[in-house]
Amino acid sequence: MVPPTVLTLLAADRVVRHRDTGRYDLYGVFHALNLKLPTTLTFAAYYCFTGCHGAAYLDVVLLATDDAELARGPVCIPPADPLSIVASCGTFEALPIARPGTYRLRIEHAGAVLAERPILIGPG
Repeated sequence: MVPPTVLTLLAADRVVRHRDTGRYDLYGVFHALNLKLPTTLTFAAYYCFTGCHGAAYLDVVLLATDDAELARGPVCIPPADPLSIVASCGTFEALPIARPGTYRLRIEHAGAVLAERPILIGPG
């Protein structure tokens, strides 16, 4: 199976999907944060795909600075027209952030990385 193409992968304080329009609003989009450490972090991940040839089963993963997995969440993309754009979001809650450095938010398919975004954490 051909994996879908990731068009967007963003981290934000909050993502709201409007049921009546299907529109997503992202609040507090970030790629770098200054935090008083150690702390916990809760945030939303927003992602868009295209090229979905049948159902796809993916994982959204957050890795710590030492590549330890802090969180993993499954994403199931329903069968869709391969030319359509499919958007969704998920929330990571109370993740332990112990030290400054580069954390990585990624989307994986069958163990392969489809997209990855660094999140830089500095001391606040």
